[in-house]
Amino acid sequence: YWADVSNHNGLLTPSWFSFWSERGYGGLIVQGVASLSGVSYTERQLHAAQEAGWEIAGYVWCNARQARRLGTLRHYARKAHHAVRLLGMPV
Repeated sequence: YWADVSNHNGLLTPSWFSFWSERGYGGLIVQGVASLSGVSYTERQLHAAQEAGWEIAGYVWCNARQARRLGTLRHYARKAHHAVRLLGMPV
């Protein structure tokens, strides 16, 4: 199962991952934007998921001004792009 935390503007703790792992979850979906306060939890949520051994996925919803600030996802986008190419899937 996948947990969609795209509207959760906060940190995800190891106990959060343990709770949901025990219920069969193993994938995390995040949204790559900053919260209304201007703080971005995206990278921290993705990192926490990787530390917990979960699969990660994400999407970006933004306007043009926000698009300029999306450096947060570059590291993970490169990893995903590389993984897709290794699988022989179209990029």
